[in-house]
Amino acid sequence: MIRPPVLCAGCPHTSTYMAVRASGARVAGDIGCYTLAALDPLRGIDTSVAMGSSIGIAAGMARAGEPRPVMATIGDSTFLHAGLPALIDAVYNNANITVMLLDNHITAMTGGQDHPGTGRTLRGEPAPRVDYEALVRAIGVTWVRKVDSYDLAVMYQTLREAIAHRGVSVVISDRPCVLDPVKIKGPALEVANDLCNACQSCMNLGCPALTWADESFEGRHKVRIDPALGVGCTLCAQVCTVDCIKPLAGTAP
Repeated sequence: MIRPPVLCAGCPHTSTYMAVRASGARVAGDIGCYTLAALDPLRGIDTSVAMGSSIGIAAGMARAGEPRPVMATIGDSTFLHAGLPALIDAVYNNANITVMLLDNHITAMTGGQDHPGTGRTLRGEPAPRVDYEALVRAIGVTWVRKVDSYDLAVMYQTLREAIAHRGVSVVISDRPCVLDPVKIKGPALEVANDLCNACQSCMNLGCPALTWADESFEGRHKVRIDPALGVGCTLCAQVCTVDCIKPLAGTAP
């Protein structure tokens, strides 16, 4: 079987786009590694046109009368590069949209470069760091929340509240990239094979560390975690319906 392009194992954008997909919103995406969320299984983006275009397109769709909630998703470096003017305009015109600011603390897609939101220069020297929450409030956004991308329950609830707000709302999805500048790994996880009921809910993450096991249950394949790829992010454990994903023996903190 050929695997389509997917986000990295443990990518903090995975949980964000699971919540986005569940919201039923019309989503204007942007340019970054998170654009992969347009593909299966996340299917969380409807448009991706040009760098910085997401917020302007979302505002236009809302103004045109799109009946579904309208959302823009944009990465931190893209937001600073080309998203700010559109957000200013959206607030100025009282656009009824939700902006998901994907802050992974780096310019991930093009090689892990620093930017004004990382607190470092390209030479690695300390620099002032942009406070996104203060910045969007200064623009005039009154509804702003920052969420840990690895907290699925809070992510879902916060996004529902953001969509319910009339006007511009901003959710800052906050968690460092798992690869740049260093690979982040938590305690290794494994699937308790005897407890797995092959519901395959975890496969909706599209995580490359999750693969089919040889064993099956009622005609469906069970799931295993590739220890070489897993990073211990716990997202799979959070969506598991039978609580069968546990820390690998001897690796729990």
